[in-house]
Amino acid sequence: MLPRPRLRPATAGAVVVLLAALLASEASAAALGGADWRLALTSVYAARCRLGEPVCGRHEYIVSNTGRATYVPPMTLRVHLPEGARLRQARIGAGAPACPATAWSCHQAGETVSCAADGCVLAHGERSAVVLDLELLPDGAAPPPHGTEETVCAELEWFKPLIDVGDVEDTGAMGYSRTCGTTRIERARAP
Repeated sequence: MLPRPRLRPATAGAVVVLLAALLASEASAAALGGADWRLALTSVYAARCRLGEPVCGRHEYIVSNTGRATYVPPMTLRVHLPEGARLRQARIGAGAPACPATAWSCHQAGETVSCAADGCVLAHGERSAVVLDLELLPDGAAPPPHGTEETVCAELEWFKPLIDVGDVEDTGAMGYSRTCGTTRIERARAP
């Protein structure tokens, strides 16, 4: 039989402090509506289009606060493009009152478009939309006679803050929401 471990007075005190801090953290979380930060990402895109149609490369990404607490950034949207695709234009669609279009900035590096929000606050139920006009096929390329499919995937990375109580430092964790969409691109009709 193994000997039963004994808690030294200093260790027992540390356990009590830790338990008190955890209980205080739960109480603070309850006071903040459960400290429930959740962001969802959805996308709107053309499932089928003809080359040259304006809607052909338009992808709209909608960030929604589905949690019970107000969310304050950081958040970053990363859109992974097919090989040879490029960003023509990024603009901000519908936005929450405290998330103006000027809060977002987007740029392309390689085959990834990154959009970051700075100062964009989303209350429960609010949303913000980023609209990307993409050229899905390389310059001058035409789809084969039977058409081609191009897939664009996006990932929203956001920080889930936790509450700092006393001597217990809780730094939080990253949250991720993902979505993908495939567009079938067909040749333009002959004039």
